Amino acid sequence: MITRLILTLFTLLYITSVEAQNGFIQSYCFENEFSLQFNDLILQNDTLVLYGRARDPLTGQVGIYFSKMDTLGNILIETTHYDSAGDDYFFDLNADLITCSDGGYAVAGKTFFRGYPIIVKFNHDGLLDFVKEYSDDTVLHTTHWNLIETQSGYMTIDAKQQMSDGIWDAFVMRTDKLGNKIWETVYGEPNIWDDFQNIRRIDDNEYLISGSVGIGFSQVQILTDQWSINKTFKIDSTGLVFEDWESVIRYNPASFGMRKLQPTDDGNWFSIGVSTLLVDDFEYPNNQIEITKRDENFEPISSTLIYDHTSLWNNLSDLTPGLNQEWVTVGRYLHEVPGPPTFYYDAGLIAKVSDAGDLLWSRTDTLLYDENGYADHFLGGVVVLPSGSIIACGQVNNAFPAPGKSYGWLIKVDKDGCIEPGCNPTSSSMRLLDGADFDVFPNPVQHQLNVTGEGHFDLELLDASGRLLQSNDDNAGSATLNTAAYPAGSYFLRIKQGKRWALRKVVKQ
Repeated sequence: MITRLILTLFTLLYITSVEAQNGFIQSYCFENEFSLQFNDLILQNDTLVLYGRARDPLTGQVGIYFSKMDTLGNILIETTHYDSAGDDYFFDLNADLITCSDGGYAVAGKTFFRGYPIIVKFNHDGLLDFVKEYSDDTVLHTTHWNLIETQSGYMTIDAKQQMSDGIWDAFVMRTDKLGNKIWETVYGEPNIWDDFQNIRRIDDNEYLISGSVGIGFSQVQILTDQWSINKTFKIDSTGLVFEDWESVIRYNPASFGMRKLQPTDDGNWFSIGVSTLLVDDFEYPNNQIEITKRDENFEPISSTLIYDHTSLWNNLSDLTPGLNQEWVTVGRYLHEVPGPPTFYYDAGLIAKVSDAGDLLWSRTDTLLYDENGYADHFLGGVVVLPSGSIIACGQVNNAFPAPGKSYGWLIKVDKDGCIEPGCNPTSSSMRLLDGADFDVFPNPVQHQLNVTGEGHFDLELLDASGRLLQSNDDNAGSATLNTAAYPAGSYFLRIKQGKRWALRKVVKQ
């Protein structure tokens, strides 16, 4: 049985029903269970098909979870499959579930302890057709990113950590319809890591691989010496490379911007990724997430950077076309809450851009919020309904109280990013105002919130769903907002100067 928790953003105090709103934020967890995670979903007519991982409450073994739901989040069927030898199954958040020509589904992953790549094939009802494992004891570790169906079987993209230099090299494997390996080819250069996560079929003898190569911070003594190159290459049905493209080399900030490469109707491309930057007081480079529109030759036309370089863990995991040639992406973002003491909280992110690559809106959501940051929030997959509504899935991993608990997570918003119509989604772009120029205190607040800063500015206080609660315009140097009437919880304060603005999170006690 599934226990469902329906929660508004950032707070566990307000519970409502799915029927009372256009969208929802909903968690799923088995009774007496401490681990259920959603990785990806696809839309078939009016049905959601999801996969993820579930932990058996008696043995602790982690298996692959499969379910079908309606678009209100109600479970229609579900099943979990476990490795017969007792190992755990592992799937990256970027690993797509695909629909197969026989009406079934497939996904690429690996066994956790043995560390071998696997292909999992389901039938239409989620029962196993096969799990194929591909042992390789000549390498240190393996990841298994994605797969596609070909006319005669499957083709997967992966990376293997070589014993010779400890570097990850890309490999592509081709199988027949039953998952039996036909060939495998390893690509890569010594001492240069590969990050190729996506493979796309152009025709039966042409396949496009996209990703990045470079040197990471663990390979250099001076962090500014790390570099990256975005790259694509094409292979034929035997794995032979016959065409490639490389971007200019990037140092600080480096760019990993060729993930989830998707074609547009006008012959161009969209991709997601991160821009990494060395930030003062941080040991490692931090990521800023980006969406890039590219021409037919993969050269960037425009890039939209969302939010700021707050953490190494900021990332985007999926990209899908929406209505009117728009694009929707999901991922993870760590918000900084200035102190003292400064702390960070982890949130799932949904954003939409236009066909020109301009940011239309973005929103971040949490299921469990704690200033200690113990709950990790990920959104791994997203679909767009014919109405334009958006459904994203992911997982929330809460470490405390011990032994911790993981939840499958589903969010549904309308085409404007709203749980309820008329909300005011919080969005960001390179036109952001520097929020560090303003002092917001006390935070947490009880009765009155004070804001000070240079020049004239406007204020807007939004609730956790993005609804405008009050505004205070044309303030010169300082302003106050009366917060006494609002319930305890989390709010957004938008500080505006002309067309530029900054967003600060405010906690009401």
